[in-house]
Amino acid sequence: MYVFLIKMDGFKALHDIALEFENYNRQVAAELTTAVSEPFEDVVNEKVRNIKLLTSKYRLLEAKSNAATPQVQEKLKNDQTILDYEEEVSSKITKQLVVKAVTQNNTVKKLITTPSEKLAPEFVVKKEQIIEELKKFSEHEVKFAFLEKTLDMTETELMEVQRRWDQVAGQLKDTPKEQQDNGPLVQKLHALHEKLDKIRWLIAKLATSRGDYDWSTDPHNRLRALAMARQHDNV
Repeated sequence: MYVFLIKMDGFKALHDIALEFENYNRQVAAELTTAVSEPFEDVVNEKVRNIKLLTSKYRLLEAKSNAATPQVQEKLKNDQTILDYEEEVSSKITKQLVVKAVTQNNTVKKLITTPSEKLAPEFVVKKEQIIEELKKFSEHEVKFAFLEKTLDMTETELMEVQRRWDQVAGQLKDTPKEQQDNGPLVQKLHALHEKLDKIRWLIAKLATSRGDYDWSTDPHNRLRALAMARQHDNV
């Protein structure tokens, strides 16, 4: 009886989560077709975060519900069982999300490619808004790609200047002591030091240029770039 009650509670919770998930997807579809003024990239990031949260809740609740049945109670002696349930639930949810995403994308694509004269006035407005948001998103992506390329080039330049710095510093150690204060190598070292400071300042600016960057996963190794920017050389 106790196991039955646990199972019923679990399925009720699953039912609530499923309704919440369905309502959320309807909201996403509505916002996508109405093209809200909020930046397109921010909207997508927010929706992905919310979907991940709902997915985690759904996985946990279904795993608990399945684990409460007598048959599964026997199998729980094997720790791999829960992992199997999570993988199965994750696969099902992923398939559902892919189907919904493709459906929504096809709807938007059909709206955009349909001549305006064949659309009702309210859909013409939606079409124009979506096209405008897509243009903004495309422009942001182009700027981001340019910044990433510039950052990579600047990092390469920094490593080259750092190599020259080390080379000159090594040569300076081998020069007579009286030439170490005002000799040509010292002047060259000062010039390289100034250039290094400017490059590091630029790297720090480029690495922190995108406010919504995911620092937890750091997909573009920006933490490494910031570490390079914080290095210091004494003349």
